[in-house]
Amino acid sequence: STWGLCSCPMASLSSLASAALARDVDPWSTHFSHVTAADVKAAYQYRYNLDSKAWGLEAISLVKETAPFSEGAMRQCFRMKLVERSTSIATVASSVGAGVKLESHANYVIKQYKSSKHGTRVPLLFRDDGTLADGVLAHPAVEVYTHDIHMQMVAKSVAAAYNKLQPPRPVDFLEASLILVPCADNAALADIYGCERFVAGDYVKHNSNAGFVGNASVSTDTLSSHIRNTPQAFSHFSYVHSGGSFIIVDVQGVGDLLTDPQIHTVDGQSFGVGNLGLYGIGLFFRTHICSHLCQALQLPMFELTHNEVAALRASLTVGDTVAAAAALRGDAWRDSRQFAESINAYTSEHPSIREAVLAMPPIEGAPIADPPPIAGVHFQVFAILLSEFEAAVGQGHSPPVSDMLFHLMISARLGDERARSLLSRIRATGEGARGLDGMDLLVATLMPLSLKDRLLRVVIVGGIAFGAWRLASAWFSARPRRG
Repeated sequence: STWGLCSCPMASLSSLASAALARDVDPWSTHFSHVTAADVKAAYQYRYNLDSKAWGLEAISLVKETAPFSEGAMRQCFRMKLVERSTSIATVASSVGAGVKLESHANYVIKQYKSSKHGTRVPLLFRDDGTLADGVLAHPAVEVYTHDIHMQMVAKSVAAAYNKLQPPRPVDFLEASLILVPCADNAALADIYGCERFVAGDYVKHNSNAGFVGNASVSTDTLSSHIRNTPQAFSHFSYVHSGGSFIIVDVQGVGDLLTDPQIHTVDGQSFGVGNLGLYGIGLFFRTHICSHLCQALQLPMFELTHNEVAALRASLTVGDTVAAAAALRGDAWRDSRQFAESINAYTSEHPSIREAVLAMPPIEGAPIADPPPIAGVHFQVFAILLSEFEAAVGQGHSPPVSDMLFHLMISARLGDERARSLLSRIRATGEGARGLDGMDLLVATLMPLSLKDRLLRVVIVGGIAFGAWRLASAWFSARPRRG
């Protein structure tokens, strides 16, 4: 999903990161045992400071392997040793002798996107005094890295706020940076890399940007159904800490030293193509079972129905039970459970959404001027469940409507205008044998579209326009010509 960045010298890493990075034996010593001065390359390193929102530039020298040691679908990774730092690119490698010993130098991983429509190289822009101009950061090929860097810094800042609550296990995010290495065949161009410290250990993905929750070991290529509470509680905390404006997911790393997060924002803006907007936030909460840690951090519980919890628990093993956590929630949880049970009763007698909505008492009270952000999340979960329901019906199944109706009604009770409007239109129209005909159109016009949906709409509209153009062209070519 993303990279991280360095916003401060490595000496200022937290104690968590320092302990994880400390190693008595260099695991990469054999990979750099025959390095000479000719292998040392001068480069530029950009670091971002979230507080000042400014980039700092430093000249460095490094040694990197020519072949990647690992790669994924989008990026490839190279081993790298940082040799020295300097204020001048002209003198950065002046102290490197013929016998370069790198055992005591820090290990880094530099990552490069495999392909990009803007390329993997950037033109180097210089000022009159010979220093590198900041305009290079605005190049489209570089922006994909700088956006990821900003995302990592936000995650690191949220982790610091999380740790102030003194959780049982603090978390931290690796710091990384942007590296530009002038090309050997053309000094006016530079290869672009994201850079972060190498951390030895079992690399595990705890959740994804698409609702996955689990324990996926990248190092051993294994998947476990046992999930840890800390990563999931951190994601939940990030949503609450941001006031419901974003959530940090794709939590992964070695132990509690994390990297490569993804941020979903309510408006779907910023933070790259992996930002799925409110849809992504809904995907997380749809698969999130609050634990004792969520309760200890006083994070408001996201209500799920008994059916949803049972389905999740059938596929996952969590550190403590949702019932135990729920028992600590008191009246709010009991009220939610009673509401879910009442919806189950309505839907058992009235199997379609329309019939159930008509049978239930309408939402009372005036519209809420400023509903809580979680109301929109419940509406999004309803939309996700509705799309799955339609798919299941298309395959000849008849799934119950109680779960999606629960989230729709919760959203309406909390004041979401789209949910209330949809309920009113269901009551007013309610066409179709299943009571769902036209629902897809209503939801599509009332809910914010995910990036995938926006692209799909562009493709559909573009296809219609192209077809119309072809028909018009054929009609004009078939017309008899005059004169």
